[in-house]
Amino acid sequence: DLLEKSLDGLDLQDESKFADDVARLFASSDVEASEDLQVMTIHKAKGLEFDTVILPGLGRITRAHDRPLLLWREFPDRDRSRLLLAPINEAGGRADMTYTYLQDIEKKRRDHESTRLLYVAATRTRKHLHLLGHVRFDPEKSEHLQPARRSLLAQIWNAAEPAFLDASNMHEDTTGEEHPAEAKPSGVLLRRLTPDWIPIPPPDDLVWEAQAQPLAEDLESDHPKFDWVSDLQRRVGIVVHDMLRQMRAPDRLDFSIYTIRHALRCEGLDGEALNNAVTRATTALNNTTADKRGRWILSQHDDDEREYALSALVKGNIKRHVLDRTFVDGDVRWIIDYKTGTTDSDHEKFLDNELDRHRRQLDQYARVIRRMDSRPIVLGLYFPMLRGWRERRFKDTPG
Repeated sequence: DLLEKSLDGLDLQDESKFADDVARLFASSDVEASEDLQVMTIHKAKGLEFDTVILPGLGRITRAHDRPLLLWREFPDRDRSRLLLAPINEAGGRADMTYTYLQDIEKKRRDHESTRLLYVAATRTRKHLHLLGHVRFDPEKSEHLQPARRSLLAQIWNAAEPAFLDASNMHEDTTGEEHPAEAKPSGVLLRRLTPDWIPIPPPDDLVWEAQAQPLAEDLESDHPKFDWVSDLQRRVGIVVHDMLRQMRAPDRLDFSIYTIRHALRCEGLDGEALNNAVTRATTALNNTTADKRGRWILSQHDDDEREYALSALVKGNIKRHVLDRTFVDGDVRWIIDYKTGTTDSDHEKFLDNELDRHRRQLDQYARVIRRMDSRPIVLGLYFPMLRGWRERRFKDTPG
């Protein structure tokens, strides 16, 4: 959203302002996010536990505190309390010793609080703890500097310093200069073309000839091509596949329309196209969760895999396949592909045609699985938009 508001055609209206806006940009918590990864503050993590905890940015300084107009500290003295109070000194005036003393106490109190916060964060883990931080390097003195005093890394520097020294020694320059004063950027510098850019035509004597052998990526694919599938349908299919991957029957079948809308917006849809896509995706998911076969497909089974990625050597080329669903039910291995297409004509004829059209693709999936599993294999196509289903048993034939 920020990028769209900041663009003028293909260029930014004000690069400096855009960089400032990005620095102040924060996203609210995603309540629909997967439990596999959670991003939160140390305060929010209090009382929780995780198998792995990653604490980034320990070398960054915490927010500076303004000098208050008044500082005070209450001290117990036998049967009563005494109050030590000091005002801030006037601009340009001499520092007040009492104020400085109370300020030092406040700094130590904040240091102790930082140590406590780091302890809270580190003890949230059950198995693995990763602490990430940085320190600056002085190229003139050729020595590491201490971490910033207000950083969390400073609280554990005595224990962390050897690890930083070891990491530094591993990255010494082969020329003998451990840390060059100026690090030269690597790679190709990319620049944005202006909207009115026109490529320079090639010389007249330049003749282009197609390569004799196709690239591995251009070899005949087992996936049928559909010129009639619109860009909107493709993007709806991507989101529906991802939602079905995360859903589990019978407990995790709920979904948020706001999550669907956000996912489709991230696919580049907006306006009326976005509203149409949301309707299609919602219909597909509602149909699946309301359908007995749909819930069976989403249920947990033996050897359960979702979006199962496999690579195999086919005719001398490595081909990658992604199976929407595969599992074992009884003594049968099922391989199921979701198809979000629909039709306004004869549904049964459409489903039969789709099964025949995807025969080669499904057979290739089965051949790859056959190398790992000797059980009977049944291939299925499920159509969420139609609650449609087609299946056939895979026959182990060459080809």
